[in-house]
Amino acid sequence: MRELRMVKKEKYRLTSTEYKISLVIAKVIVVILAVFAYLLRFIFIALFKSKKWLYRFSIAILITYSALNTLNTVAYAPKSEAQVVLRDNYTVKEIVISMARYEFGEDQLYSLEQIIYHESGFNPKAINKSSGACGLFQSLPCEKMLSMSLQDQIQWGFNYIKKRYKTPNNAWTFWLKNGWY
Repeated sequence: MRELRMVKKEKYRLTSTEYKISLVIAKVIVVILAVFAYLLRFIFIALFKSKKWLYRFSIAILITYSALNTLNTVAYAPKSEAQVVLRDNYTVKEIVISMARYEFGEDQLYSLEQIIYHESGFNPKAINKSSGACGLFQSLPCEKMLSMSLQDQIQWGFNYIKKRYKTPNNAWTFWLKNGWY
């Protein structure tokens, strides 16, 4: 039963392409609303010149409508990964997966998770005693990785995977064949 609920939740997640399209649509809507608000300015100027009481009444309605619309938008607007404020007790794994979902997409998460699990166990201070590699992604030379913040280590690892393998799935396939990546 629990797996069925998980499947239903996954059904409503946006792919990275759908997410990008929704952001573009949201930006277009904001521009249209800004133009509309600018045009309303001229209507209010005309009202002010003719009937001051009508002008004041229409301003009050506009402010009320704007406040209600803002509350509605804040309550129901989906939050992007970049907008979510990190809480203090996130684990390293949760942060990596959250950034990876945005960077690579949902279909790449398993492979990336396996690579990091096998390389460092999601420990950003992990050091391989035999090779001297360190950090989440087991980078050489070690000094550069240990001096980086967690976010910098994650971004470095993502860039390494993109540059060398294009995707985490390709990197994990290589890792399975060779025991390293």
